[in-house]
Order: sequence, then structure tokens, then C-alpha cells
Amino acid sequence: MKIAKLLLIFLLPIVGISAQEKSGRWLVDGKPAEDSEWSKAKNGFGAQLIVVGDPRAFMEMWNRPEQPNIQPAKTVTQEQQFGAFVIYVNCRAGKDGNCNATVDFTVIGPNGKEVAERPNQIIWNGPPMDSKTMYMGKAVLGLRLSERNSPGKYKIFATVSDKNAAASFDLSYEVELTPNPSR
Repeated sequence: MKIAKLLLIFLLPIVGISAQEKSGRWLVDGKPAEDSEWSKAKNGFGAQLIVVGDPRAFMEMWNRPEQPNIQPAKTVTQEQQFGAFVIYVNCRAGKDGNCNATVDFTVIGPNGKEVAERPNQIIWNGPPMDSKTMYMGKAVLGLRLSERNSPGKYKIFATVSDKNAAASFDLSYEVELTPNPSR
């Protein structure tokens, strides 16, 4: 049994059953953005791994009409719920007319051991949408690390795939777990 509590947030009313959109592109100063540990693109499909300290607040902000001001989490405390989201752009339709984009989540603790995993989660499996718009994927990895989890750096890995575009790549993000100050 994994030490971390996995809190998959699939059916929160805030998200709904379809991906939510935000205007935006993988551009910096009008030019395609370079790949980073948390943001990549291949064969026209792009994805970003966003880790936030308050998943519900992030989803509420994403669903507003204005551009979200995303503040990725750098630290979290023991017993604090936090979440990892995949933001994607330009998934490709298969023969059935639908996208087939998935993510495999893995969390590695400061001792190098796996703390949690959630394979083959759906990012998007419906018809492709505007290829120039970023969308929040369906899959969300919710986590709460307990007092049994050692303080230190935790690395969240996401292997993202658009099976119709033959695109697959690894994203990662590091967050520092600190002791709960109220204990």
C-alpha cells in the first residue's frame, strides 16, 4: 500500500466532464517556446505539468473567463492537499474522430522510492478542439502526504502521450514537503 493518499479528482462539479479551455499558445515573444522539464511538445501535441497547492482554487480560477494567474507550488506541508494537472494543446483525432491522450503519473520521494503512481489516466478522449487553445486535461493527480512521509523534495513525473500523433514525452516537477507547522 502506498504511503501517500491519492485523491483523484475526476468528478468535481467545478471541472465538469469536458476539458476546460483557456486562450493561449506555447509561444514566448511570438515564437515557439523551448521544451523544459515541465512543458514539452512533439509532433504538434504539447503538454504542461502544473502542480498547485490548492487544486479546487486552481480549477475555479481556470473556469473563469479571464486568463488564470497560475502560481505553481514550490512547497507543501504534510497533510496539505495539492494537485498535479496536465494542460494540453492540439491533440490529434484517430480513425474514430476522437483524441487518445493519456498520462501516467508517478511520485518519487526524497529517498528515491516510489510514493504513488496512477497509470493510464485520460487527458482527453473526445473530438479535437481548437488547435491554438490550451485545455485542462481530465486527469488530475490529487495528493496529500502525511506525517509518515519524510520532509524533503518529491518529484512528480508525468509521461504524457497522444497516441494518435505518435507523441510521447516525460514531464516532471519538484515540490518540497515541509513539516506541518501546527503539529
